[in-house]
Amino acid sequence: MKSFKIKEDAKYRVLITRPVTVEAGQLLPRDQHKMMGSVLAGIVETYGWEAIHEADPLG
Repeated sequence: MKSFKIKEDAKYRVLITRPVTVEAGQLLPRDQHKMMGSVLAGIVETYGWEAIHEADPLG
């Protein structure tokens, strides 16, 4: 996915390209995930933008 500026206080609907670990849980690519921008930023920092298939702001 092409990178963009993540708003850490916004909510996003995210599809990922591979399993990623967030805190004590694992997110799987078969599911749509809703998360705060701060969590999305952490995933990008750890796994890179290639782990994100799609991320759309909610609301």
